[in-house]
Amino acid sequence: MARKKRSHEYKLSEETRKRMSEAQKGKSMKPETRAKLSAARKGVPRSPEARAAISAGKLGKKRSPAECQAIREGMRKRRERLKREKQ
Repeated sequence: MARKKRSHEYKLSEETRKRMSEAQKGKSMKPETRAKLSAARKGVPRSPEARAAISAGKLGKKRSPAECQAIREGMRKRRERLKREKQ
């Protein structure tokens, strides 16, 4: 008896992929779902190849003042949290 093909064993046509994409557009996840997905990825290390690709994509780009401020704020909060945990 032949087994059913698994999802990674066949390719979807471009037309099918486009229909699936259109069906998902405009939908948003519940905050609980987003939190679960986020938690599932936390602490998972990236491969050296992935890290290199991210680094190459950011190389030479200037940060906006708003982006710099957000980084400063995030680092401040992190330092405060670490200080509280140490005590």
